[in-house]
Amino acid sequence: MKTLKHITDVGSSEGNGVDSTTRIEKQYERLGMVSHVISAGHSPLNVAFAGCTDLSENAKKNTKKILKTLNIKEILPVPVALNSAPRNKKGSQDDGKEDYIYRVQLKNKEVFLIYGPEVLRWVLEFHNENDIEKVEKIISINNLIPDTSKGSQFRSAEHLPIAHFLESKNILDNYSEREKLDISKIEKMFSDKKNVLVVAPPDEYGNGRLILDKKLLEKILKKKKIIIPEITNKEFAVKKSLTEIEPNELSVWVSSNHFPNENLKVLNIGTRWKENTTRTTNLEVVELIKQLALNVGKKYKISI
Repeated sequence: MKTLKHITDVGSSEGNGVDSTTRIEKQYERLGMVSHVISAGHSPLNVAFAGCTDLSENAKKNTKKILKTLNIKEILPVPVALNSAPRNKKGSQDDGKEDYIYRVQLKNKEVFLIYGPEVLRWVLEFHNENDIEKVEKIISINNLIPDTSKGSQFRSAEHLPIAHFLESKNILDNYSEREKLDISKIEKMFSDKKNVLVVAPPDEYGNGRLILDKKLLEKILKKKKIIIPEITNKEFAVKKSLTEIEPNELSVWVSSNHFPNENLKVLNIGTRWKENTTRTTNLEVVELIKQLALNVGKKYKISI
């Protein structure tokens, strides 16, 4: 049986809040489904970032090559639920509200079931428009959820993950009323003319991350040092990889994160950790990343 992925802004993998994650898993269990529930963080961008970040093209090609060599059919992707509704943060209630369940179908057979319009916007941002087969708003699920805008966040316990269950059985179309969305009307955030950097969730090593347009990254990599005044007036050394960075040297470098949208790149921001450690202990960087972590999704401008 395939394990279905569910990425959410609630719960925790351990410690405080783990009960919320467990309750989501139990909802899947009631339907006879095996789930992998991931607590990604507390914003629509956290959830979409975790759901959309991908392997490099070389890694994908190597996977296909190995499967072909072993004469194994490619494993079809399973539906992924992306769940975010930050109700308590001022100004984000409208962005993260339940609204409707959305379905994004990609031409490579991947399917995202999304709870909330802001998560949807980020998922569309992280994908190439040409790779998208169809985007639909799920208005209702016959005799089960008459209006998905009411209680569509099934973690509330009143609603089981019915849409995800039906999609996994390839029968959601048989049981739902849907409305096709015109995604051309959803404004794109990134452009090489805008010189925009968007704060992404920090990585597991204590460094920050910034999302940017490929052309802007190319401009940055031609520099030895840059300043992002809205973050700090101190200079960042520009490096192409982590191996070039000296510990305690405030730097930016190309991340190993990839997205289906090849025009979007990720820049790490911080420093290399000291020998025999796996986290940065530089106090200046620690404070910087704490501030960035509080501003996930915020846009910064840079002059290049």
